[in-house]
Amino acid sequence: SDHGDNVGARGVWGKSNLYQESVAVPMILAGPGVPVGTCDTPVDLLDLYPTILQAMGLVPDADDDRPGRSLFDMALGEPDPDRIMFSEYHAAGSNTAAFMLRKGRWKYIHYVRHRPELFDLQDDPEELHDRAADPACATVLAQMRAELLAICDPEAIDQLAKQDQAAMIERF
Repeated sequence: SDHGDNVGARGVWGKSNLYQESVAVPMILAGPGVPVGTCDTPVDLLDLYPTILQAMGLVPDADDDRPGRSLFDMALGEPDPDRIMFSEYHAAGSNTAAFMLRKGRWKYIHYVRHRPELFDLQDDPEELHDRAADPACATVLAQMRAELLAICDPEAIDQLAKQDQAAMIERF
């Protein structure tokens, strides 16, 4: 499946952001032994690799450290609604990199050189109320930022992306 296109939500068209209508991808899994119903564990396109290997009866090499978990294992296992989902955006010409971290009910969007956004997807699934400046959410905001920094250095990644884009422009 493909992710959404905003179709005017927040006055935005296209896919150039990290809001749910742009980043959420429907994922459907069916087959022998797959239970009917929904799974409360968030999944990622990175989960397709181990899923395809498992469907073919193959096992990744022991030194294969690619991220992702088999969808079959997740469908049959205990739900993990707090599983972290990570995404980043660096389109050519974008004035800033954007990084998204979703964990449980919370979604944190970090923009390099701009203020972050924090949404409570349980109480605000449309992401209409940014809670980043809400003192009641200061601890959650700090925790989400720390989780992001454990994954990457947004400023360094943004600089690398800008260098790659400049090199590509120079080549052409």
